[in-house]
Amino acid sequence: MTTIGKTIILRCEQAFHPGTGNGTGFIDKPVQRSVTTELPIFWDSGLKGSMKEANRPNTAFTPDEHKLLFGSDDNGSQPSAGLFSEAKVLLFPVRTAKGLFTWVTCPYVLNKFIAAQHIRSKYATKIKTSYPDPLNIFTAYCCNTEGVEGMSIAKQVAGTYKAGLEEFIVEVRNDENYKGLSEVLAGEVYPEEGLRYWHDHLKNNLLLISNELFQHLTYFDTEVRTRNKIKNGVAASTGLFVTEFLPEMTVLYAEMSVFQNADTVLTITTKLDNLKSTLFAGGSITIGKGLLNLHIIHELQES
Repeated sequence: MTTIGKTIILRCEQAFHPGTGNGTGFIDKPVQRSVTTELPIFWDSGLKGSMKEANRPNTAFTPDEHKLLFGSDDNGSQPSAGLFSEAKVLLFPVRTAKGLFTWVTCPYVLNKFIAAQHIRSKYATKIKTSYPDPLNIFTAYCCNTEGVEGMSIAKQVAGTYKAGLEEFIVEVRNDENYKGLSEVLAGEVYPEEGLRYWHDHLKNNLLLISNELFQHLTYFDTEVRTRNKIKNGVAASTGLFVTEFLPEMTVLYAEMSVFQNADTVLTITTKLDNLKSTLFAGGSITIGKGLLNLHIIHELQES
């Protein structure tokens, strides 16, 4: 038996609702979250189903190839050769007091992301074996002095700045140890030449914040929208409902493995580049939500 591993990057081009159904609190339709950390996730069944639907047999996939990768539709006579994990949040966009916004991540998220062997081998010279926690909850690290200065609201002692992230003021420190990491993430999240602006914005402005602050921001600073049900041209008295979305520009990642015979693995590997780069997933897609950009990280060695 042969196994290959791939990492799938999912970029939210629109607000995204990976819903859990009905909630018990203020939000009627919350997003899916990890039971352990309460960080946003997208369940594996939803991810696989969205990819399967977006890549129905066409010129890129024959019916047999589609069935091989995603499994049969009817009675489960042929299981999927592709094994999909849940998608986890990797980068979360937050408003800044100066500048438009920046992306944040945290040690917990990063250390899980770089645990994949194919990512470690591909970027062995650019990423560290682990990333430690910041000094305290309100300390953040940035790899680029220009990026720090662009979002800072006050300069402290040499090499430290103050920046506003949503309602919080954090001390930002320039740290070259994160430079390679930001280059790797920018290259994989925005590989397209036509999106160089966003590539550079991510590379220069990515902040590593504490696990606690990241958890707070991803829980309380999502997009929440209140909608109403219309009946016969009039708002229904019981139709008001509140839906939670992951904001536009959120980045998630998932792992995909293939555990089959060598011929199966080779067939699927050569077809992965044919996967559609855009797909709709989650709820509220009829009102323009859930547009995702998909990118596969390959094990190509650095040039």
